[in-house]
Amino acid sequence: MPVSKPTLTAEYLAWLKLNYAPLTYFKFLSDPMYRMWQLFGPDDLMEIIEADEIKTPKFAQLNSYADFLIENEITAVPIQNGTEFPCNRLKQCVIIGEDHCFNWLFLDPSDGNSVWTLVFQESGDSDDSVEIEIERLGESLEKWLEKADFDSGEVVGEGEEDDEFVDEEDG
Repeated sequence: MPVSKPTLTAEYLAWLKLNYAPLTYFKFLSDPMYRMWQLFGPDDLMEIIEADEIKTPKFAQLNSYADFLIENEITAVPIQNGTEFPCNRLKQCVIIGEDHCFNWLFLDPSDGNSVWTLVFQESGDSDDSVEIEIERLGESLEKWLEKADFDSGEVVGEGEEDDEFVDEEDG
């Protein structure tokens, strides 16, 4: 049975229309990694990304990435809890944002639109070798965001300024 392509649901787009604010970042005080998250706006989600001559909207990049993994004989991605996230399931997920290290934030429609992140880490094996891991962040976007601390403009964490997130007025 073929795997369906990811779609942005009308429900999520309506939620985004009511709740999205540019240059709003959120963090979780309980997160030991001190990640700063940003949701993509409607235009960002629809931006066409080209990789290996394949054009895909940004929100559907996990579909292309899962195809790449499958082509390289990887059928699942490790989850932090020791289980695995099948690539065919990953193909249906929708990217909605990223953290300050450009790790994707995504929703899994097969699990009630639970919130996850795909973490890219240098493996140390070679200069361009990367390990990937998936982490479940919340059972739904709304419940996950209830625990967030919101900030807009400049984001400062642990006494250091992160140049990736600076208010446009400041430069």
